[in-house]
Amino acid sequence: MTSQPAAALYTRIEASYAFRADNKIDPALRERIAVSLGYAAKDAEKIPEAANIGEGCGNPLSIACLKEVSTSASPGPDIY
Repeated sequence: MTSQPAAALYTRIEASYAFRADNKIDPALRERIAVSLGYAAKDAEKIPEAANIGEGCGNPLSIACLKEVSTSASPGPDIY
């Protein structure tokens, strides 16, 4: 990858996202992309069309591997 000034890189990235936002993709493909990024199919169906342009870095909650816990402790108000 060649080095380029930050402003030029920013302009290229902005143009790429603008293109994707202006050129909608097929709803079925949009859902497949969301599922491939870690979202459950039932959750992907709920994503508004305008919010899912087929780009993304994945489902942060899935990537974090968060687990439900049965109990938690609160440090209380005096902790700070």
